[in-house]
Amino acid sequence: GRDWSSDVCSSDLNGLEEVDLTDNCKFYGLQFYDDPVYYFSIDDDIIYPEWYIEKTIEKIEEHNSIVTYHGRKLLGKGLNYYKGHQGYRVLGKVDYEGEIDVAGTGCTAFRTDYFNPVDIYKSEHKRMSDVIFSLEAAKQGKRICMIPHKEGDFKDLHAPAESSCHGVESRKGAKTQ
Repeated sequence: GRDWSSDVCSSDLNGLEEVDLTDNCKFYGLQFYDDPVYYFSIDDDIIYPEWYIEKTIEKIEEHNSIVTYHGRKLLGKGLNYYKGHQGYRVLGKVDYEGEIDVAGTGCTAFRTDYFNPVDIYKSEHKRMSDVIFSLEAAKQGKRICMIPHKEGDFKDLHAPAESSCHGVESRKGAKTQ
């Protein structure tokens, strides 16, 4: 495959100007794969466990779905997105294994012959890649499964909260529609 890592967070989308893809850049690389691959979307502020790739591929095959270690099960309309739904944290202990509605794309993987949202990196909605990714999965009827893990399996690199997507958006009090 092509080494697209230098292009990841900004792209010349229309031949005229650079466009900041923000968190949507996780999906920029999908356009470069014709054959099916396991696609991992990750965050740069998480240290992943040694078993991450092997176990994640096993779980993709077991569930025949998108898999994640972080996300939300939505509980209804009009609720605060960050505080009003059942959340599962990558940095905490998760016992639940089953379907959820919104994948935390910093620790999500899938087979591209099951789901390949090749154009979502172009979304006009910035800083909400978890939602646009999961909405596209729902539109296509694709399942997202939470994978259990122990607290401490994933470690935080302690990026400043005020500059993270989660920090910025949670202060706005985003609500589900």
